[in-house]
Amino acid sequence: MPSILIVEDDWSLAQAMKEFLSDYDVLCVQTMEQAVREWKQADLFLLDVRLPDGDGIELAAWLRTVTGKPILMISGCGKESDQLDGYEAGADDYIVKPVSGAILLAKVRALINRTGIQKNLVTWKRCVADLDTCQLRNGQKVAELSRSETEIVALLLQAQGNPVSSAVIRSRLSRELTESSLSSRISELRRKLKETGIQVEGRASRGYSVVIS
Repeated sequence: MPSILIVEDDWSLAQAMKEFLSDYDVLCVQTMEQAVREWKQADLFLLDVRLPDGDGIELAAWLRTVTGKPILMISGCGKESDQLDGYEAGADDYIVKPVSGAILLAKVRALINRTGIQKNLVTWKRCVADLDTCQLRNGQKVAELSRSETEIVALLLQAQGNPVSSAVIRSRLSRELTESSLSSRISELRRKLKETGIQVEGRASRGYSVVIS
């Protein structure tokens, strides 16, 4: 499930947009400072122009220096010059308030489809394994994993709670991976997932599965 960061100081509007985007994992913040802290979790950004601690255009320009992920500006400033400023800062699209929920959803879907955000994501329930960034998300909880750990989790998520044999896991990772090495990786994975509400259960003799709380 792609993650969207809404940066909007009007909390009621932010929550309304979150409702329209209920098919996605949405986090709402109200300031540039909060956005700078949270941007790494997002696959797409919805930015208001006027924020309490700065300018959304400046935030868009900064985001464009650190990520290529899509940016959608949302603003009450509808003049041509305002919209051009947004595009020049790196925005992919621009919506003038008042916001139509149907148009917002359509534009978000178009950006996600066009940029291929979902290509390397494996999801089950609220869990998302991102094979590009090697992150595992359970709601707002994030674990930073190695490439092989992410591939293990992706396999287990695809099984949707059913056990996956160690032979299948080893064949997907490396033919040279021994049973002992896999057990060590599973132990390290369990340690990293301890605070995320995700548990890897089982053992080599009967396969491994994930339980999500």
